[in-house]
Amino acid sequence: MISPKYYQINNKFFASVTESKHEFRVKFGGIKQCINISVYKDDVDPNINGISFDKKCSKDADMISGEGTVEMTKIAIKFVKSIFPDVRNFMLKDHSKITCEYNNTVPLYYFYLIKHGKTWYQSKFNAKPFNKDDIQLIKEAVDYMKNEPMLQLEEFNKKYIVGSKCRLKNFVNFIKETYNKSKSYHEFINTLISENDCGILQYWFSYFFSKHCTFNFGESLWVISSKTIEKWPEITYKETKEQIKFLSIHEGGYAGGDPADFKL
Repeated sequence: MISPKYYQINNKFFASVTESKHEFRVKFGGIKQCINISVYKDDVDPNINGISFDKKCSKDADMISGEGTVEMTKIAIKFVKSIFPDVRNFMLKDHSKITCEYNNTVPLYYFYLIKHGKTWYQSKFNAKPFNKDDIQLIKEAVDYMKNEPMLQLEEFNKKYIVGSKCRLKNFVNFIKETYNKSKSYHEFINTLISENDCGILQYWFSYFFSKHCTFNFGESLWVISSKTIEKWPEITYKETKEQIKFLSIHEGGYAGGDPADFKL
């Protein structure tokens, strides 16, 4: 293992780059390491291993959730392309979650699809499925939520609430009025979110959405293309002799980018 090189980027972030036999490992953040990227010696497409949010992702501990995380991620990717000019597209798997009240979590990709018609990575980074045909699977699921005639509440409850083993007591009575007033699943779910919190989706929502979306979010690769990255703002960086000792995020099991604590 070769000693890491350390960098300061945009006077706001730090990075360490460590070389091993098969790859360069880039750790990026502030007080905390919040992005982790592998640049492989035998592949021109780096992999984003993990993204996380924390106020300490910037060196002044003032990161703002949401757009601040988008900015940080773009800067990290531009930095990697700057020091490794031969790299091309960036790959990731989307295991992203959104944290709701009481630390409940739901998949961010389903949440963003029902709110915006795109996943977070599609919306913020123009990410596309590695298999181009898979985009149709996602579109079909969104169209289903908007256009499919709704089941009677009793059948919906039996099929998706009970079927998901939802542990929320008297949930069917709680959603009854909103469900019966809604003209589509899209309207129903968005109304629930706006009147409550995304935690209302815990347990049953992922089960329901997955039954109508055959795209495998957990295993499928997404691509952020080089052409997209070229359009992002330029960065400044300099090598520093200061040894950066990040407080680490948990590596692996994120999303090749996981904005884990977003309040969206």
